[in-house]
Amino acid sequence: NWIFLFVTIVSYIAVVGVSGHCDRSFKGKQSVTSDSVSNASIEDCTNQIYEIVQPGYDGFRESTAGGPLPEPRDLTLKIFKNDERPSRNLTLMFTIYGQMVAHDLSRIQLLPVERGDCCLPENVDNPHCIRISIRPDDMFYSQFNVTCMDLKRTVFCTTYNTPHREQKNMVTGMLDSSTVYGPTEEKAAAMRKYDGTGKLKSNQTENGELLPTGKDPGDLFCFPEIEPDCFIAGDPRVNHHATLSSLHTIFLREHNRIATKLKELNPFWGEELLYQEARKINSAQLQCITYREYLPALLGPSVMDQFNLSVKTEPEGSKYNPEIRLGVSNEFSAAVFRLHNMVASKIGALNLHFRNLYSNPELIRQGHMTDIVKGICKVPSDEYGHLYSQDVTDYLNQRPINPYGKDLAAVDVQRARDHGLAPYIYFVNFCSGGKINITSFDNLAPRLMSQHHAKILKKNYA
Repeated sequence: NWIFLFVTIVSYIAVVGVSGHCDRSFKGKQSVTSDSVSNASIEDCTNQIYEIVQPGYDGFRESTAGGPLPEPRDLTLKIFKNDERPSRNLTLMFTIYGQMVAHDLSRIQLLPVERGDCCLPENVDNPHCIRISIRPDDMFYSQFNVTCMDLKRTVFCTTYNTPHREQKNMVTGMLDSSTVYGPTEEKAAAMRKYDGTGKLKSNQTENGELLPTGKDPGDLFCFPEIEPDCFIAGDPRVNHHATLSSLHTIFLREHNRIATKLKELNPFWGEELLYQEARKINSAQLQCITYREYLPALLGPSVMDQFNLSVKTEPEGSKYNPEIRLGVSNEFSAAVFRLHNMVASKIGALNLHFRNLYSNPELIRQGHMTDIVKGICKVPSDEYGHLYSQDVTDYLNQRPINPYGKDLAAVDVQRARDHGLAPYIYFVNFCSGGKINITSFDNLAPRLMSQHHAKILKKNYA
């Protein structure tokens, strides 16, 4: 099942561990190189996303019957249906915090495309494009005469002598609060005040301390013609939606609160020491919340113990292991940890739906952050499964000038193909230590899924 796949693959992910002693000179790892789109392709790949299972690159693969794979949008309509099943145990805050963690571990960059749109006629055969076709009679997009969804391929690197593409991770691949501080020394420096307090830049407003504003060149969710004052944070996805912007604001405020307290306790400390110590404490809190609160809620205590993921309280219980490979796998970032169907349509505040939050920092500036955070702490997330909210399958990243958005379920399917992820049955075989070998759709049920779901997959892929 999916939990077994998750924990087996997550075991290959390294996070910043707790060393045996406290090194006060440690400044944190920031090894990701240039973030520039002009450099995007290719040569620099010091931080690639690696594969656990041999990737399946042979173009966009064929189905078992020999024909082309089904269109991702068709799979949304036939499998990932627009429906919701509220969770009995988890709130929407759980889901949004998970996105914060995901952004801390990985970020891809997209290849440049002429005039920026893969749906334009001149980009039909552009190798940088993997646009998604939409049927003319699509139950949602047909009313807008939309038959194409723009999607670009991921930046890759050629510095490694491999027969297949290696995607580049634009962040460190470790749980180190790069969403707050940035993945490079240059970005980290740009976020700092440098006024002797060790604090990060912020805007003091009548609605409290908020993120600084401006335009990050890597931000795909800030549209100056609509919103001239977008937020800036360590990660350019900060403006994706207002709930995510709220979490970024909380961690910014926490860093500055810690720096203030450290200055009170140590009045002779200078700028650099205050900043580094506040950063270490803030980053440790993110790690602690993730391993003490988030993962147990996601996986359950027995699985946490089985795979030795639980945080130990004794001094010898948690040590940095230099033998563990740093970084994240393609399987984790492009498939396993994309829990997008858990996004609920209602946010529990302001009579708004999730679709109203996309690229909308104005909600935060108007003083609604507290309402939003209280709302997502109260309203349930959706249960993990095959049902998706329409807010992510029809309205993803909706802009005010458009009555529709993208389909995230379809994007996830197409992105997995872009990254050459091997078929699901290969991962089942890997995660079971070779004990489970699926040879037909009929072998999927009941061990891995219900008979009903196995029949749906067979109908669409066979």
